Amino acid sequence: MTNPRAGRRLATIASLVAAAFVIACDAGTPIEPVEAVVTIQSSRNSDAADACRNGGYASLNRTDGSSFNNVGECVSYGAHGGSFGPAITSFELNGNSCFTGHYTAVFSGGTGTVNGTAVTSGVQFSVPNAGPQTLVVTSSSGVSVTATAPAPIVDDGSCYI
Repeated sequence: MTNPRAGRRLATIASLVAAAFVIACDAGTPIEPVEAVVTIQSSRNSDAADACRNGGYASLNRTDGSSFNNVGECVSYGAHGGSFGPAITSFELNGNSCFTGHYTAVFSGGTGTVNGTAVTSGVQFSVPNAGPQTLVVTSSSGVSVTATAPAPIVDDGSCYI
């Protein structure tokens, strides 16, 4: 998206330079070559703010771990230079088999652990049945967020022969 004011600013600067040239010529003053550098800054939001759009704000957190209430709050934070901290998109029990629960966690902005063991975002992992499981995602700056998934069924009767 282009900034409509940028074109007007450039036209205004060009008009001022032309007016100075005409005044100098009319006064009979010799004109020395002048080099000018004009920088026009775009008002486009940062890439971080773009990440908030289309529902992205719901899976993003500030670096302090707090979440956003709506897309506008997230876009404003990103557009003003805010960076995003760790976030957990989902943490689910996918099923169980004979005293082992199978889980998948999807997270970003940090490293994930369950019971002190590193887990990879989006990759299924197994945990012995021991009750509900807690995922901890910690950013490089030490900010952590957590999520809990239910415990698997301990025994459905199929584990005994």
